[in-house]
Amino acid sequence: MMFRFLASRRLRLIGLIILLGILGLSVWLNVSAHVKGLRMNKVLFGKGSVILTPPVTDRLLSDLKVGDKAALERWHAYLFISAGYDSNYNASLASSGLKQTFALYEAHERPGRSNFFNRLVYDLRAEHQRKPLSKQVVLSFLGQPDATIQGPDGEMMQYQYSCSGGRNCFSSVVVTNDVVLRIDIYVR
Repeated sequence: MMFRFLASRRLRLIGLIILLGILGLSVWLNVSAHVKGLRMNKVLFGKGSVILTPPVTDRLLSDLKVGDKAALERWHAYLFISAGYDSNYNASLASSGLKQTFALYEAHERPGRSNFFNRLVYDLRAEHQRKPLSKQVVLSFLGQPDATIQGPDGEMMQYQYSCSGGRNCFSSVVVTNDVVLRIDIYVR
């Protein structure tokens, strides 16, 4: 009787040690896999990687199925820009900034508004962060707004356009005393 009790106690202790060993191994493997996963994410999802949400993927598949050339060109631009590449700039042109973007916009889109217009708004916003811009400067680049309303911060000039992937974009330029306070960009 005493022998059975000791044997079962020894077996329980051995079983507990084995379970703790398995648990420790499992934790080590999970931590190791997590660290490798982080390293792999840096390799897999660096420059050139694009992750599409399910609704965006559905739109892409739909456009691919239809084969509309204009839609495919919009997707091409969207994927290049999203992946960190720019299909219309080379390194020497990219450094010239706002004026070069405006020249590309005038050559390829104006009077329409799409990807170059979107890039122009971003460049104007970056220029505004470096130095104050006047309302006249913004109008010379963007043209007349679709709507102008009086808001609590001042006059708000609103621009609507289509940007990469066929998304609807909306930008507002808030002006007080003919000086730009801020440039906002919204994507729907």
